[in-house]
Amino acid sequence: MRLLALLMSIYSLYGCREIEDVLRIDSPGLPSPIDLQVFADRQDEVEDRLIENFVQFGYVAPLNSQYEPELGDSLLWTGISMGIFDCSEAKVFFDAVESSAFNRQGALVRAEPLPEEYVNDPTSRDMIVGAIFGLVLYAKKCDKIRPQLLLKLFMNFVRSNQGRIHSHGDSTKINVQPGFRYFLNLISWKLLNTPKPVAIDAGSFEAGLISGAVLITSSKEACYPLHLTTLMAITLAVIEEPISQTSR
Repeated sequence: MRLLALLMSIYSLYGCREIEDVLRIDSPGLPSPIDLQVFADRQDEVEDRLIENFVQFGYVAPLNSQYEPELGDSLLWTGISMGIFDCSEAKVFFDAVESSAFNRQGALVRAEPLPEEYVNDPTSRDMIVGAIFGLVLYAKKCDKIRPQLLLKLFMNFVRSNQGRIHSHGDSTKINVQPGFRYFLNLISWKLLNTPKPVAIDAGSFEAGLISGAVLITSSKEACYPLHLTTLMAITLAVIEEPISQTSR
């Protein structure tokens, strides 16, 4: 699962180009079923490169063509890294996100410090998907208590802001729609013992998963949402609430 998420994150960083264009993997002549351990050395190499070249203040910071940090999507990549790295390395990412959230009364923002150009666009549902992915996996493998406390703080923040993931910003990015509400409530139910989410929202959530998969056949613009859908599916599998067979 770590390798799958790592390759997906690299693929997403470069859009929908052929994966061979951005990461060459020579075939090792694998038997069937595939033993993912054969990629362990390559995985370690990619992780080392990320830590050395793409981390700023504990957040993963992709570089633009001038090798300058682009922090708009940092929380997403930081969450993925938190979820797939070993605990000693993942702790750097967790500590940064935790510190930011505590200082902001539970808000999960794109990066810390938040760049000036994002003051009025501090976060989005995409960022929250990445953060929750990281927190859920970190809680499972490294430290159960602190991620749960952070998730509780965030969920309370959302409730205090009338169901939005931030007090201000682009409404198309911060409003919690029924399907996404189901995802958040499912995480809260399994990890924080809150009431089980209502079934009607489950239908909206799974309809979104299916529509994203269908759209990929007609437009590359659906690549990014499909990657986020995959992150949500992995997250739900980790908490033992997998998506339906139809959605798969």
